[in-house]
Amino acid sequence: SATSASKMSILSKEIDMQKEKIRQLAAEWKAFASGGSLSEDDAIKTFEWLQSSKVGIKVISGDNAQAVSTIAKSAHIKDADKYVSLDGKTLDETYECAMKYTVFGRVSPEQKEILVKAFKNQGKTVGMTGDGVNDILALKRADCSIAVASGSDAARNVSHIVLLDNDFSHLPEVIAEGRRVVNNLQRTSSVFLVKT
Repeated sequence: SATSASKMSILSKEIDMQKEKIRQLAAEWKAFASGGSLSEDDAIKTFEWLQSSKVGIKVISGDNAQAVSTIAKSAHIKDADKYVSLDGKTLDETYECAMKYTVFGRVSPEQKEILVKAFKNQGKTVGMTGDGVNDILALKRADCSIAVASGSDAARNVSHIVLLDNDFSHLPEVIAEGRRVVNNLQRTSSVFLVKT
């Protein structure tokens, strides 16, 4: 019938619009993740290295959760199909979602902070990457906050680490150096305790 054809046409247009939005988000995500210098292959290698090193990855975005999930899947992030929109959720509901999902969409700055708090309360050491004013609360709450040089002044000022070349593929080197320092401190502390 004409009504069915009209509905199908509208649905087809909506699907096309969503596909275009996903393509736009993918381009924005790649630009953010790279600051223009990280290829898609480097991003995938970085995420795979993090996951093989037992680093859990959560994707927190202000964009549509389903679209962000699609992008996270293309970046080979484990459990990227576990996504939720936090739009309209209270802070308590946000807290409850933290350990159930991998991808969070439509997240407010306050909800980002609550997610970081929830991860920390679960005994996780939390690293947070961000580039904008909307990330500041979560960056401040994280154990290790990482900003890019091309991000906002505010995000850079509250972060522990600023990637001067905007290249997240350096994260494995940063983590390895941090682990080396911690291990050396532990060894030195043990020697010191034995000598006293």
